[in-house]
Amino acid sequence: MSEELVKLANNTFRDISFAFANELALLADRFNVDAFELIHGANEGYPRNKIPLPSPGVGGYCLTKDPVLFSSTFDGVREDAVLGLSSRKINERAALYPFEMLKRFSNKVSIPLNEMTVLVIGVAFKGVPETTDVRGSVAVDLLHILQKKVLRVIGWDTIISNNELKNIGFDVKDNLADSVDSSHAILILNNHVKNVNSEIFNTPEKDRMIFDGWKQFDKDEVEKIKGLHYATMGYLSK
Repeated sequence: MSEELVKLANNTFRDISFAFANELALLADRFNVDAFELIHGANEGYPRNKIPLPSPGVGGYCLTKDPVLFSSTFDGVREDAVLGLSSRKINERAALYPFEMLKRFSNKVSIPLNEMTVLVIGVAFKGVPETTDVRGSVAVDLLHILQKKVLRVIGWDTIISNNELKNIGFDVKDNLADSVDSSHAILILNNHVKNVNSEIFNTPEKDRMIFDGWKQFDKDEVEKIKGLHYATMGYLSK
């Protein structure tokens, strides 16, 4: 029992820590403030516990279930349970944030959602350390939402095969450049280093949004390219 409690304590604490960063990002969104820049500013020169960086949701097999188990007994949810349930609620809201940005971009450029092709990059539930595990993947959850709202959802992951992406439900193309050229919006949903790829910067015929969920790109460099709109947690190009 003590070993299981240690595991639940560690994973719930991590989820709560990430939830604080993500709630801060959702607050920053009200003012169109890049949450990564905000948190870097809060951490700079302050040697106490660092605020973690935000993300488009918190996925995986453990962090999505352990805070709920931490908050429960054999009879159901504990009456005094607060933090674990709250962190799950916040991180689930953060997982929907890329879709909220997509809707905002759709309105901005006057392209209806149901005419959009969306490219999802980073389908594994995390990029670092590298894994092909899609259990609790934010990208897969988002796919199920997008399939009902947009014209087409293309998937690309540097280490997951096209056959597996097809089995999950994504459309696929032979290479990343073709996927980018076909898309109105690119949603980067994990932090694998190979997601940082120059092909993503292809100049669009009209308008394209890059949602950089883990702040892997330089916002200013993206915004220099005609037709590219940069988005991350809290921010969308004006």
